[in-house]
Amino acid sequence: MTSFDADLIPLSAPAADVHDAAPSASAPGQVQPPAASQEERQPVARTTSRRRLRPAARRWRGPSWRWLTVYSLVLIVGLVGVLLAGFWGVRAGLEQRSMAQATAVADHYQRGLTHAAAGENALAVAEFEAALRLQPDHVEARAAMLRVMAATATPQPTSPPVPTPTPPPVSTPYTLDVLLGEAQSLYDQKEWAQAAERLERIRATDAAYEANTVTNLLYKIYYTTASDLIAAGRLEEGIRQSERALALRPNDKAALEQKQLATAYLQAMGYWQANWQKAVAAFADLYKLQPNYLDVETRLAKAAIAYGDSQAQRGAWCDAAAQYTIALDVQPSATLRATRDAASSRCSNQAAAATPTDSGAGTATSPEGTPPAAPAGALANGRIYFATWDNERNNFVLYRVAAAPGARPEALVRNMRQPRVAPGGARLAVRNVSGSEIGLTTISTKGEILRRVTTFAEDGNATWSPDGQEWVFASNREGDRRWRLYHAWAEGTEATEYIVFGRSPAWHPGKNIAYEGCDDQGNRCGLWQMTPDRSQRTPLTDVAGDTSPAWSPGGSRLVFMSAQRSGNWDIFMRDSKTGKVTPIAASPAIEGLPTWSPDGNWIAFLSNRDGAWALYITQPTAAPVRLLNLPGALPEWMDEQITWGP
Repeated sequence: MTSFDADLIPLSAPAADVHDAAPSASAPGQVQPPAASQEERQPVARTTSRRRLRPAARRWRGPSWRWLTVYSLVLIVGLVGVLLAGFWGVRAGLEQRSMAQATAVADHYQRGLTHAAAGENALAVAEFEAALRLQPDHVEARAAMLRVMAATATPQPTSPPVPTPTPPPVSTPYTLDVLLGEAQSLYDQKEWAQAAERLERIRATDAAYEANTVTNLLYKIYYTTASDLIAAGRLEEGIRQSERALALRPNDKAALEQKQLATAYLQAMGYWQANWQKAVAAFADLYKLQPNYLDVETRLAKAAIAYGDSQAQRGAWCDAAAQYTIALDVQPSATLRATRDAASSRCSNQAAAATPTDSGAGTATSPEGTPPAAPAGALANGRIYFATWDNERNNFVLYRVAAAPGARPEALVRNMRQPRVAPGGARLAVRNVSGSEIGLTTISTKGEILRRVTTFAEDGNATWSPDGQEWVFASNREGDRRWRLYHAWAEGTEATEYIVFGRSPAWHPGKNIAYEGCDDQGNRCGLWQMTPDRSQRTPLTDVAGDTSPAWSPGGSRLVFMSAQRSGNWDIFMRDSKTGKVTPIAASPAIEGLPTWSPDGNWIAFLSNRDGAWALYITQPTAAPVRLLNLPGALPEWMDEQITWGP
């Protein structure tokens, strides 16, 4: 076969026939086609392998959109639950921390008193300071500490010096010579704090190094710093610096006098507005020591005038004239001299009236504890008690004032509010907001603390039983913060007892207790009344905004305030027989916190109808009379309480 004939072999023959066929017996000279190579067979084999291994395609079926929605809601609810649990946990932790801190403050204060009574003055001061670090506004701890410090102002020869706080050794690359040079340079530049820091580092590293120079520089720094602080009115810090100076020179007269004067001034300011008689005595003693010290001269004059005015209100004209004379000796004034002369004239008239006659008859004297007579121009007998906030001293002040227009209020005590006069008028139930003495307290009408009855800061609005032996008061002391009424004995002899949900109680003179509340299902809110044994409860009004009830002395009428009846806070009166409710002294402004006079003819209340908070009195059918603008502020006026005693 020729080569041309070989090219005519059919190309469509199967590959297996071509590649795998055995060579045939052909005629001699016939040309055989070449066998296929390995490379030419590989594509066919690779293609076949891919077809065998390719898996069948499957479609994934996940949850439907409805289940996804359910899962999302469950996840959100779980997250919200975790957040709420965390919030309440943090809140509970803060409350526990606050209670623990109050307990610690009370413990430090009591231990300080115990040490002071035992004559352990240094330990007492340390405990009082610990209480003040936890609660800087603890007035009692501060006053007690100052009394101890004043008693030990002059160190005894046998007493060891007060140790100077020594900072821990500090590693420094500077040599002692360099530190002393820096301290001297800073001292010359009046950089007192930085200079003292270098000097204390020297003492901590080597107490013997240039001891005289280091001690003298430190003394001058502490003494000068104390003087600057005292002049700026920062007396407590100044006293601390004076003590550091005395630790370096225990018998230094200048540092001793510096500390004594600052301590005496701070004690005198503790009586300011709270007790004018003691304030006059304290500033008078300080004036004798150093007349030009700070503003002692002005303080003494103002305190004497204020005390003289309070004596004049009581009709004690001789005492008033004496106080005016003290003020005149310090700061002469023509106006004050005329006031003093008028008081002296009335004093002479009183003395003449008190002189026994030929028949031996004399002037009757008042029994101890009898309230002072009402001043001339008084519209009604007795005294009205109220409390306001002192922005300057950041605490409450309890006042009393006669029911006379323009009468001057008399400050009784600080950190007391929500007064309620006891039957007989010799005691007051008050809410004590003073540090470790928080709770309800009984005080005298002169402001003297008689007994602490409860220990919860939330307790308030106490009302007396007709015999003066029991209390009902309101509190939200429980964890749910709901207002409840509690029963307590005025002598504090037994634990308090929960009565009912409600607030603003008022004990009827011999009958029921009125209060703001609702029925057992939380409906029919308004004023309610219940029997003293709590066996019966009946509604008095059906308006939810009615609150702060007060019974008239005979119990025939009930006054209260409400914001729902007229659109703003007004006073209303309910007749106990007919149930009729009528407005009293209504105006577009606020009228609230009503209370009755002891004779039942007048109603006292607070109002801002003239632009500023003021005390008013009125009769049910007459126009109100303003007694005075309130001294101080009323940041939460609805939380206050006023009362009228004999």
